[in-house]
Amino acid sequence: MIDRPRKSQPPSKRRSHLVGERCPPDFRSAAEVAAVEGLAHDFITLPTTEKAPITMSKISVHHVGGRWGDDSFSKLELFESDLVRVLYEADEDAIQTMQEARRETKSELLIVAACLNDGPGEATLNLTLNLGINSILEPSAAMRNRCKNISGVDRDWQEGTTVVDRRTVQTTALDDILADSGAPSSDFLSLDTQGSEHAILTGVANALKSVCGLIVEVEFVEMY
Repeated sequence: MIDRPRKSQPPSKRRSHLVGERCPPDFRSAAEVAAVEGLAHDFITLPTTEKAPITMSKISVHHVGGRWGDDSFSKLELFESDLVRVLYEADEDAIQTMQEARRETKSELLIVAACLNDGPGEATLNLTLNLGINSILEPSAAMRNRCKNISGVDRDWQEGTTVVDRRTVQTTALDDILADSGAPSSDFLSLDTQGSEHAILTGVANALKSVCGLIVEVEFVEMY
């Protein structure tokens, strides 16, 4: 295992927030809180000057589009305590769901509330009936019309892609997040962002240098 130097700050400078009632007044590190209160889960909201209190020497698994608190890499129970899992999600309303889903995880967990794209800018986040289909791209009407509600097959796509709300969000590049938040560099990276994966990778240069494994969702029809 490669031992990366840990980027640390004095306790008074750490401003990342621990989940719910576990947020300590002295902003102890995740490891310190875990020793006293059990596993600690951190999350930060970007743009920010906050630094993530995460162990930098562990294997780092990053997943973009982690609304349900999961990622694309298999769970290896024997090795979970050696991992840092970093989840990115554009919809801040999903943060609590993500925290609950990973409450019992043995890995260190960092949730970043940010919308990734090819760089800084502004985008419209389309919130759909099926929240797992949210995207900064508009769902394809042609694709919706091709899906039929037959015995559950494709049932979710035709109805699920109905846009119920649109929010203006600020976008950022993965390189900028890693530089600004203090999150560990990615050893393994997966993206499931409903059509914007290519744009996110376009905005990645430095972050890919450390990546050993990459998983990207690809569509062979125009879904957005």
